[in-house]
Amino acid sequence: MDDSRRLGTIGVAGGGHAARGDGEVAVTAHADDADDATDAARISLLVAEYERIKDEQKSRIGFRDNLIYVTLASMAGVIAAALQPRGHSGLLLLLPPASLVLGWTYLVNDEKISAIGRYIRTDLGPRLAEVAAIALLTTQIVGYADLAGAKD
Repeated sequence: MDDSRRLGTIGVAGGGHAARGDGEVAVTAHADDADDATDAARISLLVAEYERIKDEQKSRIGFRDNLIYVTLASMAGVIAAALQPRGHSGLLLLLPPASLVLGWTYLVNDEKISAIGRYIRTDLGPRLAEVAAIALLTTQIVGYADLAGAKD
């Protein structure tokens, strides 16, 4: 079987251009060239996914960190209102539910941040490393083959 992939209707085995009778040129590319393009496309998609996921993780970290300040501010506000001369000590009963809601939101968001990190470490990172290693190895093999061919 021919080791090249036909991209046009007429091609030359091993790559190159072939003129057709109607003036059009059909192009054939090596399987390695198509694989390189496929690997490059996969790498760019994986890098784009990595960038988007890291952006989401950064925004979640910022939101999580701000929840601490919101919790402290709400606690201070409730305590300040309860300690007013005409304050209602019953307002102190708002502290546990407010702490529960804000704390639960913090924990859920923290779990999402951890899940994103785990996904990057266990799934996305290895896939990206595998494709990048294959692309690098292919580039090196093709480069060595070109050098060997130039010496002949």
